[in-house]
Amino acid sequence: MNNKNILMCLNSLGIGGVETACVTQIAEYARRNYNVYVLAEKGIYTEKLEKIKNVKCINFNYEHKNGIELSKINFVINIIKKHEINMVIIHKLECILSVFPACILTNVPYIAYLHMGLPDTYNWYLGNLNISKSFVKAYLENAYKIIGISNQIIEENIKLFNIEREKYELIPNAIDFKEFNNTEDTNSKNILLITRLDKDKGNGVKNAIEFYKEYKKDNPNISMDIIGDGAEKENIKQEILNQSLNINLLGAKNNVSEFIKKYKLVLGVGRCIQEAIAMRKLAIVVGYEGFKRISRIWKYWKCSKNKFFWKRIANKGL
Repeated sequence: MNNKNILMCLNSLGIGGVETACVTQIAEYARRNYNVYVLAEKGIYTEKLEKIKNVKCINFNYEHKNGIELSKINFVINIIKKHEINMVIIHKLECILSVFPACILTNVPYIAYLHMGLPDTYNWYLGNLNISKSFVKAYLENAYKIIGISNQIIEENIKLFNIEREKYELIPNAIDFKEFNNTEDTNSKNILLITRLDKDKGNGVKNAIEFYKEYKKDNPNISMDIIGDGAEKENIKQEILNQSLNINLLGAKNNVSEFIKKYKLVLGVGRCIQEAIAMRKLAIVVGYEGFKRISRIWKYWKCSKNKFFWKRIANKGL
């Protein structure tokens, strides 16, 4: 491309694994002297991105209450023309009713990202976003490239939409090791949980709380801090109060790496686990299914000062 102008589309700049992955990607494009225009609803990462040279955030609400709204499509078309966009990157399905038609009408290529790894996720989207399976299939078929962050996600997508395998490319989410690095140690035994507090994360939060309760049996004075926000925040807060647990809701943060430094033990699902490992923390996936006892974890916890511990974690994981 002669003009390096990219339009990055995601539904919001709030807390979440997709959002932090996008922030990393945006910063890297900017570092390579691309002009990046971020079309998303304002959130906790907006201020951070606006401090980066070559990045401009455009506040936009993607919600379509009654199907396709021409005013929203025209808004995106005007952004593409005004900033001479020559590549659009679409990270969330919430964006496609506005952005997909705009790309077709302006003949600008777009890349479709696949972040979703949970079974039946597409069924939820199709049922709640006023879009049909045929519309999503057309969106994927017309993409310049479809990027999946894991082979599992790609295979699930191929099976569901019957699109040729050559259309896809595997690019796992990257970590910015300049930000997520750590040479300091901490003696704190407190736990950090990083997660959105929404319904789709509900089981993961419950499993983390069960982990904390089990862990507390041998460490009665420890607490757990939760970084994140979402629609289920008040329900989770009430559950913590009902059980009289020493768990603190810290809210959403845009400097997660600074918090990870303060803990030895980090819980979560997805991207935050990669970030914790990069910072040499004991990272534990709490998962979406039933809670598993932590006897195996204790074995690793007790040997965490062993010189072979981190090499073993890096090579094999837990």
